[in-house]
This record gives sequence, structure tokens and C-alpha cells, in this order.
Amino acid sequence: MSFGATGDVVVGVVVVVVRSGSGTVVAVAGFVVGARTAASDRTSVIVGAVGRLVAEKGYRELLTAWKKVNAIHPDARLVLIGMHDPSKPDAIDQAELEEARSHGVILLGERHDVERLYRVMDVYVLASHREGFPR
Repeated sequence: MSFGATGDVVVGVVVVVVRSGSGTVVAVAGFVVGARTAASDRTSVIVGAVGRLVAEKGYRELLTAWKKVNAIHPDARLVLIGMHDPSKPDAIDQAELEEARSHGVILLGERHDVERLYRVMDVYVLASHREGFPR
């Protein structure tokens, strides 16, 4: 299975489904080989997620889980790529983002080079509560 650019290969995929009273959360993580050539001297694990910084995208659950990961693996980094729009009713608030930074989360904001950034991630997380597909 191809991922990102030519030469990147997904060697494992983990799918986690969590059902709660409010719906279903699906997290998908792909473990990529060959994606870190530009950062080959780096030893920490980079986990990434892409999407608007709103609750619907599962960021509150991801940030809660990340605190546990960070306690066990303090060198690991979570990179969040996406627009923060505080005017959205379910926006992740500034205090949550500041706390996330204290746990090794890097907020890159909206980017136009996401494909390039995928290449340095060891794990990609899709924690979204739901995703739309074109008709």
C-alpha cells in the first residue's frame, strides 16, 4: 500500500473504534517506513494529525490520550496541522492548546505543504468523529 510519496510503504495499520453514547470514534494509525530520510538523525517518534482544531475532529480525545503517551515517552512529539478558528462553537480553546504544548504537542497551524509533512511522521492519527466523502 502506498502512502504519501513514491517509496513510502505502510507496514502496519491499526484501527481503533470507540463507541460511546454520543457516537463512534475511529482512529487510524499507519506506520510508515522510508518517510524519515530528511530526519534520519532524529530518534524521537513523531505522531501527526491533520484537521481543523475543533472537537468534531477528535482533538480533545487525542490530547487526553497524548498526556498519557507523553508521561511514558517524553521525547515523542505530537504534531497538529490545521487551522484554529476560535469563532467555531466547538473550537479547541486557547487554554487547552497551551496545556497541550506543555505535553510536547507542536501546533503548526494551517499549512499548504501537508504532503511533505506527512513524510516526517512515524504515525498518523485520524481521530475524527466523522468524515464526509464527496458524492
